[in-house]
Amino acid sequence: KTLHKLRAYEEFLDVKDRNPDYSFTPATVILKDSSDIYGSFTLNKGSDDGVSVNDPVIYGEQLVGTVKSVNKNNCTVYTLFNPDVSVSAYEIRTREDCYTETEFSVSKDGLIVLSGLAKNTSVVSGGIVCSSGIGGLYPKDLIIGTVKSVQTDVSGLGITAFVEPDADYSQLNDVFIITDFEGKNS
Repeated sequence: KTLHKLRAYEEFLDVKDRNPDYSFTPATVILKDSSDIYGSFTLNKGSDDGVSVNDPVIYGEQLVGTVKSVNKNNCTVYTLFNPDVSVSAYEIRTREDCYTETEFSVSKDGLIVLSGLAKNTSVVSGGIVCSSGIGGLYPKDLIIGTVKSVQTDVSGLGITAFVEPDADYSQLNDVFIITDFEGKNS
């Protein structure tokens, strides 16, 4: 567990070095909502610490969710498994643009849906998916996860991929909130 935490901290320092425009607030998970089927948690930082609604939350270089509500001393984070969280993304090998969505039927298996792929997509199992920065909610190049499978959707008109987030949500204790970055809300 300590080695895992150390690796995440080293990844975070790498993110910080590559992105001097980012402002961070370190935070600790103080409550995990076991009744929330999509996963949410509460952090010990709030508006007094510069935290705002929609701030991205990372563990190492992995995007784990977004701040959905804030008060003075804490905030609630929705994970990538929550239907209210959608991330503009791309697959790093093909550079193909796409976006994340959530379906309960796959989120209960620890997967998120990758939609918007071209019918002739070259995205394959094992591909790495990152945030694209489009829309200004999330900075570019945060790791979302790894493609586990790709299939034609039920309509036969498009391709859907299923992605396993890289962060181990059960082990989350210490995270970083990105409170500002170049291109935020643009």
